[in-house]
Amino acid sequence: MKKIFLILSFVIVAGLYTASADPGVDPRVRQSFQREFPTARILKWEKNGDYLKATFVFNENRTEAWFSNEGELQGTIRCLLYDQLPFAVMRGIESRFPSAGIIDILEITNSNGTSYRITAESKKGKFLLIATSGGEVIKAGKIKM
Repeated sequence: MKKIFLILSFVIVAGLYTASADPGVDPRVRQSFQREFPTARILKWEKNGDYLKATFVFNENRTEAWFSNEGELQGTIRCLLYDQLPFAVMRGIESRFPSAGIIDILEITNSNGTSYRITAESKKGKFLLIATSGGEVIKAGKIKM
């Protein structure tokens, strides 16, 4: 029984790996992905306009990486927990929105630098905040429900 379970587990894992490998992805993009994220566990590849998006787990964080068709990394989006934010960003949010509860945090890195897209909720409703890595909240808008 243990052998059957072990073999079945191996077949399932191998099947999932093969399915996520997506043979339609250009080898240059694959090489670039492996060079940038050597320990990542790929979940899926998607074509999105002129870009290829890899969704994967890297250092226990769900991450997306966007590549040109030539294999150049264009940017990343990473889901974060509040305590993973830089201290300056925490301070900036807490000073401007002291009673808000944080619902969702995305770290966006591209040629413009790193910014944080934060969904927060207070008694006044839900808000979308965009913060710089220096902690400046550059955009705050109410999310219509």
